[in-house]
Parts: sequence; structure tokens; C-alpha cells
Amino acid sequence: MTSLEEVGNALRRVLEKIEQSIAAHHRAADLANEARVLITDAGTGSDQDDVADVCALFTRVVEGSPSRKARCPALRPPRT
Repeated sequence: MTSLEEVGNALRRVLEKIEQSIAAHHRAADLANEARVLITDAGTGSDQDDVADVCALFTRVVEGSPSRKARCPALRPPRT
């Protein structure tokens, strides 16, 4: 029969894995945001659709993280 100590240890391992997964997700979102910024900077003034498309994809990745919001201001059309 499984002891309460073994159950507690198993639950602690699960919590550690969850924390590691959350940290990896945040790191991925940070890297996606960094890539988005680099692409935005490199594509500033570009009228090529692929620059905006790639930026939008990285924005979607970043927005997948609830605590992070990002946009591509350099690729937005100017306000009139």
C-alpha cells in the first residue's frame, strides 16, 4: 500500500514539473517577443506583407502567455 509520504513526494514532483513548464513557457514567450522586436526593427518602413505576417505570428505566440501582450507598432498603418 502507498504511504502518505509517497503520495506527498509524488505531488511535490508534479508541482515541480508544473513550475518548470510555466518557466519554460515564459522563456519561450520572452524569446518570441525578442524576435518580434528584432523583426519589427528590421522591417520598419517595409511594405512587404511577409514582414507583417511574421511579426503577427510572433505576436500570437507572445499573446499565448496571459501576462504578456505585444504589438507591432512599426508595422501598423499611420493614423489619419
